Amino acid sequence: GLQSFTRTITEAWDEPSRYQLVVAMWELAVSDDGVHHFEEHMIRKIADLLYVSHSRFIEAKRQTKR
Repeated sequence: GLQSFTRTITEAWDEPSRYQLVVAMWELAVSDDGVHHFEEHMIRKIADLLYVSHSRFIEAKRQTKR
């Protein structure tokens, strides 16, 4: 599941790298002209498991919508 996947990333990557992964997920989500609420929920869940703070989650979301 997600926990084993994210645990591996969390152990190997620093916070800026994990943040960039969240940015990439947002870029993928907005690439089809809209973010479905399921996509947002999944990105939030993964960000939590990666120990990316809520403020950084929002920052990544805003960065992608520029």
